Amino acid sequence: MNRIIYPNPPIVEALVEFRFIADVSREQLIEVLSEHLSNEYPGERHDQSEIQLQIKGNFDEQTASGSAQRTKIITFLRSSDGKRLLGCGDQLLSVNVLAPYPGWESFVAQIEDAIAALPRELLDQGFSKISVRYIDRIELPPVCDNISEYLSIIAHAPDGLPDVLIDHQQVYRTMDPETATEALFVVVLLTQTEPPILHLDLSLTRTKDSSTSVEAWRDVIEDLHDRQHRAFEASITDKTRELFQ
Repeated sequence: MNRIIYPNPPIVEALVEFRFIADVSREQLIEVLSEHLSNEYPGERHDQSEIQLQIKGNFDEQTASGSAQRTKIITFLRSSDGKRLLGCGDQLLSVNVLAPYPGWESFVAQIEDAIAALPRELLDQGFSKISVRYIDRIELPPVCDNISEYLSIIAHAPDGLPDVLIDHQQVYRTMDPETATEALFVVVLLTQTEPPILHLDLSLTRTKDSSTSVEAWRDVIEDLHDRQHRAFEASITDKTRELFQ
């Protein structure tokens, strides 16, 4: 399928995620990527943390105490404009781009630079997972009485329910055992916003097999990106495509 390139794509974020087989820490990835790519990612770093709560209670005395622990799980290195990011976690590297989407070829070049900066002994052990994820935000016309004019995969409400659709959500989870590929596709429609918003969040993951070696990572993400593009195009209509011109 030929890839359609839109002048104003609805992509708010795209990312490719690599999970390493080697035991590499968040701090080690930050150090090596900062050393080789400091000119490309001079922006202020951003930490994504996880908060763990512990609650202890005494039912006899009707008392309770708690504590919270914040743990950094991913640190993002950012470009000067904040539109390109590298996410570093334990055994995890993500390469992200934010809107405006620069195009697949430009995105792949960013990924290639990140992979090239990693030590060979880390890459030689390969990847346990590779994921491609695209998040789209589509602003629909203010008057949108028939959502099926814009979304080809919408499931209609059964008879007996009121006719006016307020909000809608669909979740698809599928897999291809032959290629060890899993997909998670979340579709959310919000009609009470101004304008109405359609969110599409599609993630495709290839788990470890012979194709996730370091030599073949490019083929893996090309295949996952092709699947993503086909799924996106199959989910929308020509009327939706007009919104991206």
